[in-house]
Amino acid sequence: MENHRVLFAAALVLAGYVVALGVAPYWLPPDAGAPNVAAKLGYNISLAYFSMIAWTVFAVVVISLWGGVNAGSGAAPSNGAKSPAISQLYARIEVAIIFIGIFAAYFPFFLARRGDFIEDKYFLNALWRMQCGDVPYKDFEFLYGPLMIYPAHVWTSIFGFSLKSYYALYALLQAGLFAVLALVLQRYLPQRRIRYVAFLVLLPLLFDTLLGINYLGWRRMLPVFVILLVAAHPLNIRAVAAAATILGIEIAYSLEFGLAGLAACGAIYAAMLLRPNRAPVFAYGAALAASSLIIAFLLVAVSTGAALPDYFVATRHVLAEASAKGLGAFAFYWTAHSLAAFAVVSLGVVAVAGGARKLTRVDLVEGDRLMLAALAYALISMKIAFQRIDIWHMASPFIALTLAFFFARPQSVFTFSPMLRKWGIGLSAAASLAAVIGFAPLGLWMASGVVGGGLDIVTGKPALGAIASRHQGVETELTYPDRRMVVLAEYLNEPARRARPVMFYKDRWWAGHHLGVCPVGYTFYDLMYSDDLAPLQQTLAQAPATLVVMEVSAYKFLFEGDDDELKVKPRKLRLLERLASVAASVHYQQSPIENVIETRMWEENLGNYLRSHYELD
Repeated sequence: MENHRVLFAAALVLAGYVVALGVAPYWLPPDAGAPNVAAKLGYNISLAYFSMIAWTVFAVVVISLWGGVNAGSGAAPSNGAKSPAISQLYARIEVAIIFIGIFAAYFPFFLARRGDFIEDKYFLNALWRMQCGDVPYKDFEFLYGPLMIYPAHVWTSIFGFSLKSYYALYALLQAGLFAVLALVLQRYLPQRRIRYVAFLVLLPLLFDTLLGINYLGWRRMLPVFVILLVAAHPLNIRAVAAAATILGIEIAYSLEFGLAGLAACGAIYAAMLLRPNRAPVFAYGAALAASSLIIAFLLVAVSTGAALPDYFVATRHVLAEASAKGLGAFAFYWTAHSLAAFAVVSLGVVAVAGGARKLTRVDLVEGDRLMLAALAYALISMKIAFQRIDIWHMASPFIALTLAFFFARPQSVFTFSPMLRKWGIGLSAAASLAAVIGFAPLGLWMASGVVGGGLDIVTGKPALGAIASRHQGVETELTYPDRRMVVLAEYLNEPARRARPVMFYKDRWWAGHHLGVCPVGYTFYDLMYSDDLAPLQQTLAQAPATLVVMEVSAYKFLFEGDDDELKVKPRKLRLLERLASVAASVHYQQSPIENVIETRMWEENLGNYLRSHYELD
């Protein structure tokens, strides 16, 4: 198939996605009473995902039946495979520079002076609860796998709980991720120029603007590394063992991404079963799946210990709640990023569909396996992205496809020409550039924290230091502490209140590690995923002396009848935020609706109880 015909077919596929995701979900609106933004706006998330998958299947079938479809020759485009190998010294220097540069971007002593930043409050709060003796899944809600929190707890137990300790771990993990990525790129792209382009395209997609350990690049890249490994050596026992180990770690770290990676690898083995000599294919595929799940179970069991049953109960409940209620879901609309990213998917669909009829006649080689698994991973992990649809969730499904176009390994079935490779790389770069704009508002906040904290230290500005709180919280590390928090910490530590339990309401869910107070209550976070498991009302009923801390606005809403919290207040977006909402992310415009949903959720689960049982202390 000539290049222009392939591009025309890809454009038609993209046009179908535009309708499937931008129009069709409004045809069957969900229950407007569901506690998510998408439902309030009449956007059916489930229908959107179904429409996307249905259109993909339809497109693959139609294109595969289109006689003579071929996206290019079977030879891999020039990707540096014949170039001289990189010298070991140069490779080590390159990795060292990347490691040091990324570590410096998260320099912990600087960040600690201005922290914490948005969602990293979630993990600091969870680690603080563990410092207080609470157990994840048993004593408090934790939305992710145990490997996302228990190793960090070991770290803070050794080096102490502090912002400096937390950001040191953060910096090491991110620097380590980019160092490993550099090694992978060196292996696949010996030519310096294309390797640097690939690194720059991936950098914005993996750079965590301090949104928490769940946004570290490891969560998104471990499945991609496994796909690369299995695509290269699907019938090699050592490669499969390594892949199973990595997948087991990923499943125990982030269940949904791990299973998506496993399913993508399953697509490779399923396609290979269409050729003769099926026995080893089935054996290796089954071994990968079974070993991954066994390793994951052992890691979860060792991490959680006696709380293993609580982990399964809590995880099942959170998944069911998120699915049934659509918690956290925004309504999708097309941005520059999503258009470019789905254009990359469309090229992948055309490449796979164009070779589908050869599956029973021609053996898959590395490039075929990589393209097939990368496309499968993009489509499967979009189910995860559709739980939120902001730029942080929408950036990750397309990374494997981006690498498939950059690496362009040898192909015999799912082929694409050098020109189409350039289109794939160019569209990936466009998606990455749009993502930069989407990340920029929070990225600038993080940068101001690094620069501001560095200036504080260089100019000799002191941190707050110890205060008369129950325990020393992170407020003591800040150059400019919140004086309200300092006063409240001392107030809660007065003799008359020191022994009383404390619960935090709605927007103050994160305050415990700032105040030096060990909070009570299973559910914490803006959105309440797990109140049914251990109702906060029940916690208060069992300990009526518990103090409840809330924002003034929440108090006025609950006790003075001020309904201001129920009003959707459109954000006054700055220029950069307006650009970000067009370039990459829906959340800038839709988050005010979610604020009202959270107010109602907290009111129904706890606020009404407080009205009838509590008064101002």
